[in-house]
Amino acid sequence: MILAEASPILETLDYRTLGGEAARRDLVELGIPKLVPGATGIVAALPDSTCVIVPMQKVDGTEVYRAAAKDLS
Repeated sequence: MILAEASPILETLDYRTLGGEAARRDLVELGIPKLVPGATGIVAALPDSTCVIVPMQKVDGTEVYRAAAKDLS
């Protein structure tokens, strides 16, 4: 089998019961301790039946990943 099209690996986090503010705090301010190997970002499931794709980047000198500020809009 030959791969015709590659897609980025995204990890999914469920914030449906925690809320959008908890997602923002975790992904932008605090960061998360690790990503699934090969993942480039997070899919955050939010309470209003929407999902947000958040590109992540490793914080220099740590094992923490935060939202990639240059890619946020």
